[in-house]
Amino acid sequence: MTVRLVNGGSSCVGTVQVYHDGQWGTVDGSGDYGWDMKAAAVVCKELGCGVALSAPGGAHFGVGSGPVVTYDVRCRGMESTLRSCQSKPWGHRYWLSHSYDVGVFCSEGVRLVNGRSPCAGTVEVYHRGQWGTVQSSGYYGQSWDMKAAAVVCKELGCGAALSAPGGAHFGRGSGPIVTYAVRCRGSESTLRECPSDPWGRYYWTHQNDAGVSCSDPLAKPIISLTPDYRVFVRGESAQISCSGNYPGSKFSLYSSDKFITSQTAPENKKTATFTLSEISAGIYWCNYSTYMGGREFVSPDSEEVHISVWVSGPLKKPIISLTSGYRVFVSGESAQISCSGNYPGSKFSLYRSDKFITSQPVPENKKTATFTLSEISAGTYWCNYSTHMGGREFISPDSEQVRISVWDPLQKPKVSLNPDFQEFARGDSVEISCSGNYPGSNFSLHGDGELLTSQAVPENNKTATFTSMEISAGNYTCKYTKVIDGREFTSPESEAAGISVIDPLQKPNISLKPDTQVFARGERAEISCTGNYPGSNFTLYRNGEFIISQTATENTYTATFTPSEITAGNYTCIYATYTDRRQFTSPESERLGIPVRVNLTWLHIEGLVAGVVTAIVITVFILGFCANKRRKQKSQREERSVLFSSIPCSLQSFQRKWCPHCSSLY
Repeated sequence: MTVRLVNGGSSCVGTVQVYHDGQWGTVDGSGDYGWDMKAAAVVCKELGCGVALSAPGGAHFGVGSGPVVTYDVRCRGMESTLRSCQSKPWGHRYWLSHSYDVGVFCSEGVRLVNGRSPCAGTVEVYHRGQWGTVQSSGYYGQSWDMKAAAVVCKELGCGAALSAPGGAHFGRGSGPIVTYAVRCRGSESTLRECPSDPWGRYYWTHQNDAGVSCSDPLAKPIISLTPDYRVFVRGESAQISCSGNYPGSKFSLYSSDKFITSQTAPENKKTATFTLSEISAGIYWCNYSTYMGGREFVSPDSEEVHISVWVSGPLKKPIISLTSGYRVFVSGESAQISCSGNYPGSKFSLYRSDKFITSQPVPENKKTATFTLSEISAGTYWCNYSTHMGGREFISPDSEQVRISVWDPLQKPKVSLNPDFQEFARGDSVEISCSGNYPGSNFSLHGDGELLTSQAVPENNKTATFTSMEISAGNYTCKYTKVIDGREFTSPESEAAGISVIDPLQKPNISLKPDTQVFARGERAEISCTGNYPGSNFTLYRNGEFIISQTATENTYTATFTPSEITAGNYTCIYATYTDRRQFTSPESERLGIPVRVNLTWLHIEGLVAGVVTAIVITVFILGFCANKRRKQKSQREERSVLFSSIPCSLQSFQRKWCPHCSSLY
């Protein structure tokens, strides 16, 4: 943030300070262009405050400190930051006095939008860094009334409350709903002081947004001249009157961007008359100010009065203007260009890009010619006029040049769906795209004629994609707007994309008949699969492998599968249904486990007995063989023992000493 307001007791009121080169400084309002409401409006917008109420100069909030950063600020009122306005180069001017430091009064936290003036529209309040609306309804019906409207008008510095419409009278707002059930007494200074339900962020529908219509406090003044001339001879005097709607106001007169003089009207008068002893050529306008409730209110500027003074020739530079006020058109549009001079009955000529187009004389009591061009072309337009006086033709200087650009019209957009279906299951999401022929446009999506959402695309993109978390049935259309050189163009509406929504396919129920726990091999059974859409195509699986599929009749929700022989395994099923262009498939059913046992026949029993008998015979044979072998080994050991006992003792001693293991030989 490079701008702030100080010494005003609020972040939306005070002396303007700007941040430049690491230091805060002030803005000087004493230059040729001074400091006005357009500049104040830019500051209020940049700070996120409400509307600009006044733009005091002369260090109204006290003499500032630090350098004077800039002066001669010239804003159009459309800029988003003060730095975007034209001004003298930003710097640190320590030698300038702070006696002309400028200030701003902004309304704090409330504004009116979408109305015909800043004093009429939908109520928006600033809360937690975001603008939101106020709901006009409460617990017991409509709670928004004239007392609440009076508080808003007072806070904005507007006139009296004229009406307090609810029901989104000025159009549905955006952002959150900040509060509801507002109950004002009418004596509060701000809307926030009124009792209401807690301020927060309520994301409800905006169909009950509250609105206010206030009378404008200071009407645009009317400027007039006596005598009612626009051309004077050098040395002539004139009286310029400025009339407002508040008696006792202070009126100020300006000429060619410079302050001339000011005058306070009596308490019972609404008009000030300025007497100029010698009128000078220039553009004159006036405004007026008054104090109400301790605050200064300044009127809008009056219309401009162009006064020329003859020096040599009588014909002055004409004024060229477009009736529409636009400088940009689309191909095929018509336009009216007016050229005004200071001599009635003159002959006016119109030119484009150095080429003559047409000429037109006006009646003796008219000073303006209006040229109607059935199809405007791009180029630079200007005009001049001529008249005959005393047998001589005088030709005026050329008017200012008006540059006109012509663009191709906005074509009907194309709406498309991704995925490209016309039917969806409830809960599905879908992307809806809208494509036009101008990049950087603002696209809006409508469902059954009601605005759903809008989206601005980058300057290199011609398509907006709207993503809906859950699609609803209806006819969807879109259109787009493009602002070119201050003029907004709107495309035709696209063709409608019709979308229908069906209930999703539920998980099927799988069941078995007969409902037994175990089947014998060879037995048959019926497996049924039931869904929630009649006439669906059902498919049966065993252990994840496809077995068979079957289509139910149009009025039946169940398919029954009859395998020729039941097989052990885990059985599941799914089902699918078809629309004109899309197939919907259900989730898989729960698993149905089926075990199968084997039946024993007489042939099986005979084989089993034969096997058991054979095993017994083999076992007896093996045991007998082992027993016979052990008897033979025992007889051999006994024979060796007798032989060893007959050997002499000396030989036995020798054997034990030198061959202790030889006894195993005997």
